Amino acid sequence: MDRIYIVGAGPAGLTTSFFLSREAPSNSITVFDHRRKPGVPPHCTSIVGIETAEFYKEILGEKVIEKEYYSVTFHTPTRKYTVYSKKPIAYRLARPYLEQKLCDKLLDMGVEIRLGEHALPTRLGALVAGGKEYEGLVIAADGAYSLFRKKYCGWMPETITGLQRIVRVDKQFGNNFHVFFDPDTPCFYQWIVPIDGDKTVLVGYADCRIHSDPNRIFDKVLRKAGLRPVSRERVFGGPIIRDLPHRPYNIEGRIFFIGDSLPASKPVTGGGLYGIKELVPALTRAIVKGDPRIYDQSVEHLRKRFQQSWFLTRLFKYKYWVIADLFSVFQGEFEPGLFDLHEKIVWRALPRLPALLYILLRSLFIRTQRSRG
Repeated sequence: MDRIYIVGAGPAGLTTSFFLSREAPSNSITVFDHRRKPGVPPHCTSIVGIETAEFYKEILGEKVIEKEYYSVTFHTPTRKYTVYSKKPIAYRLARPYLEQKLCDKLLDMGVEIRLGEHALPTRLGALVAGGKEYEGLVIAADGAYSLFRKKYCGWMPETITGLQRIVRVDKQFGNNFHVFFDPDTPCFYQWIVPIDGDKTVLVGYADCRIHSDPNRIFDKVLRKAGLRPVSRERVFGGPIIRDLPHRPYNIEGRIFFIGDSLPASKPVTGGGLYGIKELVPALTRAIVKGDPRIYDQSVEHLRKRFQQSWFLTRLFKYKYWVIADLFSVFQGEFEPGLFDLHEKIVWRALPRLPALLYILLRSLFIRTQRSRG
């Protein structure tokens, strides 16, 4: 087997390294990352469903799960509704811990991790880092702005910018998180997520526009939730993918794309950990068996699953609140396993088509009336 070079020490690169190191000689794997410390800086919310949570818990133990959520409240211009369950609907993963712990495990297994080294594409099956060229099998896990994807495919995924802030508030917020669909962010939504058992929340938003005053939106979201900020930490964020996996998924079996470089993010929320969980085992099998078709088939299957919910995001690209109104037919008790499975939510909604049409027309009518007023 060729020496394997993985570009990116985020969840995609590190999870791939972990699976490969159990099937291939660990000393044949090298991971490059331009950052000097894994998990820094923070940039995502790390909210996942039960399948993804169990996947990383099996690898890293209970500590990787930071918090459990038993209900989600949606706020749209026309309604407010809550979905809930007796079991956790969603989980927040301790993202810096996840990356650091994976790094520690890999180092113990003999994998070489070279932090602070920016790997760049040179030619197919090779890269350069630290002024030296390395030749072998390359796995590009270098994120939404992948230089390897750009060089070999001439394409970059569509993204929007998400911003978040950790805020200490005046009262406890429980085990429920809130999602707001507001005209301030017509291309996406806003959120408040409690991140400990006390009074600390993560407030954030994403949009296709750049907002000159993020704090105005943060404070407005807090007010809508009935919260008052007591103290604020720094703002952080990053790109959120708004695209389907893009062909080719590998090039001649010499370079493979995984994570946001593929991309493999859920279309409605932009979450990428679920796609990593789904694809890394197939990528490992493809490399170990020397058959790239194994990976291509797995990515193609995931792409088909994502297409239904992706179509909704295209249809209502600038009226994202309509998607939440469509899904309001599921208000009340919710099946926890559906959190990551957006395509199943869409398909289960089809028998309720008359109700969906009524909700859609009502939403559009009310929205039009308000804009005229």
